[in-house]
Amino acid sequence: MKKTLLIGIAAVLSLAACDKNDAGGIKRSAGIITGFDGSKCYCCWGWIVEIDNVVYKFDKIPPSSSIDLNNISYPAPVNIEWRSSAKDCSDRIDVISISQ
Repeated sequence: MKKTLLIGIAAVLSLAACDKNDAGGIKRSAGIITGFDGSKCYCCWGWIVEIDNVVYKFDKIPPSSSIDLNNISYPAPVNIEWRSSAKDCSDRIDVISISQ
């Protein structure tokens, strides 16, 4: 009986921790890349993108991307698939895919 109860509680807690709207932390959004911040600090450096009126930075895009960040006109509207970065900086994201 205790084992069944414990398994039930664990199952409920596991399901409560899931975010049904956010599969694996990956989000799809429209955004605008506004440029590059070349400041020499851990959380400063990176490409700047605004998504839903929030400013984020990212270090790189997938090699399969059709966008060349060095040769586009800014501001550049993009469709972006992303997730929060594991880095310590709160405004960092990892780009999964990106297109114009």
